[in-house]
Amino acid sequence: MSGKNPELIWERLSRLIEEVNLLYERKSYAVPSPNITFAQLRILNCIKLSPGGSVRLKEIANALQITAPAVSQIVERMVQQGMIERIQSRDDRRSVEISLSGIGRECHAHNNCFFDKLFDKLLVKVSPEKEAVFLEVLDHLILAIKNEKLRSNHL
Repeated sequence: MSGKNPELIWERLSRLIEEVNLLYERKSYAVPSPNITFAQLRILNCIKLSPGGSVRLKEIANALQITAPAVSQIVERMVQQGMIERIQSRDDRRSVEISLSGIGRECHAHNNCFFDKLFDKLLVKVSPEKEAVFLEVLDHLILAIKNEKLRSNHL
C-alpha cells in the first residue's frame, strides 16, 4: 500500500470518535434534551433511518454489530423511558418491531441539533472544498466497509 498509512488513519478516526463521544457525554454543545447514552442514540438513529420507521431487535443488533441480548437490555430501558415502543409486526403476528415514540422522535431531533451545532463550530475554519473532500473520503470508506461486510458474509 504505497503512500497510504492505514495505522495512522485508524488512529485518527478512533481519536475523532472518542473525542466526539466525550463531548457528547459532557454535552458541552448540548441543547436541552433527555439524558441518553451514546448506545441509545445509535439505536434511535437505527430506527429513524429504517425504511418503514420500525425494526426488529435482530435487525438493530446486526446493523450496530451489538449482541442481541445487549440490544434487548438497552431497548427495554428505552421502552421504560418512553423513547421507543414495541408494536406487533404487520408481516408476522408473532414478531415484535420497535418504533420511535413521540419522546424518541424529540430526543432524536434534539441530538441531531447537538451534532449540527457541534460540527458547525468544529468546521468553521475548514474550507468548503476541504469539507467536500472529507465527505467524499468518508463516503468512500463507508462504501468500502459495506462491500467488505458483504464479501466476508459470502466467505
